[in-house]
Amino acid sequence: MSTRSYIAVEQPNKQVHSIYCHFDGYLEGVGNHLLKYWNSEELANKLISFGDISSVPSSTDEIEMSEQAYDNENGKASEHATEYHMITGLNGDIFIEYIYIWKDESWHYSKLVMIHNIENAYDGHTSFHTKFKKLCLEDIHLDENFNEKTYCEECPEETSGFYLCDDCEEEQFNKDEEENNRD
Repeated sequence: MSTRSYIAVEQPNKQVHSIYCHFDGYLEGVGNHLLKYWNSEELANKLISFGDISSVPSSTDEIEMSEQAYDNENGKASEHATEYHMITGLNGDIFIEYIYIWKDESWHYSKLVMIHNIENAYDGHTSFHTKFKKLCLEDIHLDENFNEKTYCEECPEETSGFYLCDDCEEEQFNKDEEENNRD
């Protein structure tokens, strides 16, 4: 399963350039790599110059960077008028779990928050990205036993890395079986 993220750089004119990163978007993955290998404005701009990537390289080597890029010949970062425009463009997107942005001479991050079981709502949940917080080593749990919690898409129960908890998965299976038996 992938933890998707955006990696962005605020330009001097406040315009924001961003790329998509498919794997390891959590703080211990992308966040750690950004602080360790890409911790300057020059390096941040170099990273996004390759366009969307599968994962953040652990080296600034051009060959490793091009191996991580989806389209290393035509890669291009998305451009947003401001940070606000980038964030509002993600409204309702539950797949981008973290957003990282280089601004004010350091990395910052925003995390997706899901609120479940909302009464009188059609889909029963909502989501938003938090305001940006400066990324510090203290935010990163480098303990090898650390396991980020994941939650069921249908209820507030924790899951073991799947989209549905066991009860909701069984309920969905029974609904599917019932529909298949009607045909």
